[in-house]
Order: sequence, then structure tokens, then C-alpha cells
Amino acid sequence: MPSAVILFGTTLCFIVLLNCGGHGQVIPPTIDADWEYYMITISYPVQGMPLYARPSYVAAAQLLYNYLPKVKPIHTFKVAGEPKVLAIVKVSFPGALCDIAMGVTNFGLEIETIPMYAFEAFATFVGVQRDLTFTPLRALPCSRVYLFETVVESPGELSAYTEVMRNYTTEVLRLRSAGIIMDAYKYLSVVPNRFAVFSCGTPSFFDQMMMSLNSLNADYGIYAVERAVSLVSWNPYKGKDALCHVSNFHEGVFGFGKKKK
Repeated sequence: MPSAVILFGTTLCFIVLLNCGGHGQVIPPTIDADWEYYMITISYPVQGMPLYARPSYVAAAQLLYNYLPKVKPIHTFKVAGEPKVLAIVKVSFPGALCDIAMGVTNFGLEIETIPMYAFEAFATFVGVQRDLTFTPLRALPCSRVYLFETVVESPGELSAYTEVMRNYTTEVLRLRSAGIIMDAYKYLSVVPNRFAVFSCGTPSFFDQMMMSLNSLNADYGIYAVERAVSLVSWNPYKGKDALCHVSNFHEGVFGFGKKKK
């Protein structure tokens, strides 16, 4: 079955030619290839936040759930030791985030959104076997979750680049199927390639993994972990700080949008 990949500007079109009387069929790499993912961070500004606004970022995080189904939170975390919320959301179109950003800033908080690409779609693009790439997104019940921002750079020509990325993405997907990695995403259009990997384990476990960095470089080109962030799995609609109360009224403070029933 012959295949061809055609590049139109910045749009990748994956075309598989079928033996059906000469007709062709356009097939995306995975079912999520055309969806957009974003990493959203909601945090206090460095200065100027009054003490009484302490729970406001909790209420702001609830906005992520107020715009279902246009915005679908995949993961929501508290950043350990920092007044920050970090979330991965899936959107049907980028404009769906505009009202959320406006609502968060009305709380006096800062919001950062980073576009991401489905890890499975990128893995399919570089030739990873399909049974690995069609594994669904997973949210394991981990007591400890860590975000690792990794950079993978392949010196050399296109064939070397493809091999390095195929080896790296295959290994990540295998670790995910084993339960060590929870989920992964690729930063959109960042050179060298940068990935966000959410993993489960203990600090000593990951320290032992880092000791193998030299051997990883042999297989994955120039591989490095730029940042590690400790996270706490969290649902802003459950738990003792689920709602931001005002005075004696048991009502949540919300910006724009509908409160989830």
C-alpha cells in the first residue's frame, strides 16, 4: 500500500492511496490529530495580591469546567509548594479559551496558555506502530505526579531525525502502557522538539532513571530534562477547597460562563 506525505505551507496532509479504482482517502494520523490541546497555568502575580484573595485561584480553576463541552479538561493539578493551577485541556477551537482568560484575569490572577500537539499524532507521523499510538489518554490514581519537560534534538539529516524521534516516542508510549508514564504531549512548533511528560513514581525512582541519561543520548540524540515540576492531582469541584465562598453564602465565585450543575 503506497503512501505519500504532502506539505502545503505549514499544514501536513497525510494521504493514503488505496487500491479502490484509483481513488484516494485522506486519513489523519490519529483521531486527535486535528484537535488542539493547551497547557494552562493559573497563578498569583508576583506582587499586589491581597491576602483575602487566597482561594481565588481555586474558583478561577473551576472556569475550566464551566465551558464544557467546548473546553474539556484532561488533567487538573495543583503545583506543589506554589499557588498555581496547571491543567491540560482539549478544545474544539482556540477561541473557546478567550472567555476563560477574561474570567481568570477578573480574579486578579495571571494565566498562561501554551499550545500542545497530541503525542500520539506526532508518534504516528514518525512511524511508531499503530497499536501503541491508539492507546487512550490515561489518568492514573497516582499519589505523586511529576511533569518533566524534555528536549530531544537530532543532529543530522531527515532520516536520522525520524529515527531518533521514533525511538523516543516509542519508548515513552511503552512506559505509559506499563503505568510509569501517565500522559505526554508535544509543544507545538518548538525547535528543538520539546515534550511534556506526566509521570508517576518517587524522587529516588526518577533519580535512578536520570543516571541512565548517557545511554539515552546514544538512542535519542541530544536528550535532556529541562524542568521537573511536582504536582498534586486535583478536581476543583471536590474536596474542602472546592468552592470559593463569599461571606456566609455557600456560593462559588465565578467569572464568566455557566456554573456546572
